[in-house]
Amino acid sequence: MKVLLIAGLLIFATRAGAATPAKVKRGDLEIKVKVAGTVVPDDIFRIKATIEGRVESVLTSTYVWKGADQPLAFLAHKELAAMLDSKGTQNVDILEDRWQRVYRPTAARCPDTCFILKNFLKPKTWVKPESVMFEAAATLKLVGRVRPEDANWIRDGQELIFWPVKDPKRILRGRVTSF
Repeated sequence: MKVLLIAGLLIFATRAGAATPAKVKRGDLEIKVKVAGTVVPDDIFRIKATIEGRVESVLTSTYVWKGADQPLAFLAHKELAAMLDSKGTQNVDILEDRWQRVYRPTAARCPDTCFILKNFLKPKTWVKPESVMFEAAATLKLVGRVRPEDANWIRDGQELIFWPVKDPKRILRGRVTSF
């Protein structure tokens, strides 16, 4: 926040008690306010299975950003999984190659860029339609705590600069949405 400082004449006392005038000029005043905060998820949603089948692979971990084009996991249709599990004499690679054209693995994806909060999947486990696979957030927000004596310096819409405690060289920018 930039505050316009309008001042008259500043007088500094010296040891001898004489006053000497100092030059005062208009300009921006930069005020630094120490604020502690926590990053919390906002707009939380769940990614659910669309088919009944088996989890073939999980391609993500938690606390990472994923794009809409990046698969989070692959599910095999229950028919393909049953064929793969049967103890036939046929080679598994040949069976997969032949039947994956018919029963293509289904990719689980975020509808838009999202932050993965929880993963409820493990490879080779079965899922039913509408079962929750992932919990994600569309956005993250910083909830800050301001000391009462600094509260008068904070305004809605104000730009702010912040950084993680563990990585102070990583400077981030944002805007106060509500105070």
